[in-house]
Amino acid sequence: MHESYRMPRIVVDPDPLPAHRKRMSLGLRIGILILGLLLAVGLLELLHSGTAAFLLSLIKTVAMAFWSMFCSIAAACRDFMVKRLGMKCRKMGVIPSKADPDKQKEFLHNALEPLLEEEKQGKRRVFFVDAAHFVMGAFLGMLWCFERLFLKSSSGRKRYNVLGAYSVKGAEAITVTNNTYINSDTIVELLNTIKRLYPDAPITLVMDNARYQRCVKVMEMADKLGIDLLFLPPYSPNLNLIERLWKFTKKQCLYNRYYETFHEFKAAIDDCLDQVGTTFSEQVKTLLNPKFQLFKNPFTINRVQGFLTGLNRS
Repeated sequence: MHESYRMPRIVVDPDPLPAHRKRMSLGLRIGILILGLLLAVGLLELLHSGTAAFLLSLIKTVAMAFWSMFCSIAAACRDFMVKRLGMKCRKMGVIPSKADPDKQKEFLHNALEPLLEEEKQGKRRVFFVDAAHFVMGAFLGMLWCFERLFLKSSSGRKRYNVLGAYSVKGAEAITVTNNTYINSDTIVELLNTIKRLYPDAPITLVMDNARYQRCVKVMEMADKLGIDLLFLPPYSPNLNLIERLWKFTKKQCLYNRYYETFHEFKAAIDDCLDQVGTTFSEQVKTLLNPKFQLFKNPFTINRVQGFLTGLNRS
């Protein structure tokens, strides 16, 4: 017995266009339909009015039709970029041009992560140290409004310096502040403050390579107090958690706010930092979680104009 041979079933898609092209074609058809209807209305008006009124009505009709087509096409393109390509409208980020990704990766895996694991086990306290210089002026942010709004601004000559140390375990910030400069004496004061708060625990401070932090005076005091200093690779703000705290502070109490006096300006910053371990505890823990972004072959551009020109040529 020979088995009967059956032809394979071939299913033909009656409309092989992709979904995004279907939506775009639909938008074009709707736009053309609206254009035809509006032109018909314009012709009817010609029967009851003069030539000048007809031309005005025709211009209005064509403009409305093209606007409708533009909106339909724009909506289809936006839907295609978001749903099909996974694109989002993102704010550009900044990375230091001299940063070494390999050194950062090595530092993170071999030095920083083992220390954070010790802190997690209760064997050590690790503090991320950095200084912020808040200049009294206008910190402008984005907001929804019907017209452009303006924020009062002071001269910007007064500066409030905050030297801070942040610990992941306690989610707390220890600060030393002044209105002049951050120098080696300020660092020594911070070392003494941390040691006074944690006299029995092994302590490590993670900090950048500022000169006033790597000087002999600071190194000797750290050795005297039994505090270990761990210096970040050059140009590595992405590995210092406290950098995120400064951004949070600006967003919380400085953006789109005007302070009439320097005293009010300082009080707002101090009040925000004082609430890091209380009111803002959950927000800060989420923002300052010990997950670090490494830039291995990042997608960078020299200028937006050149980037867009390259896309148009490709």
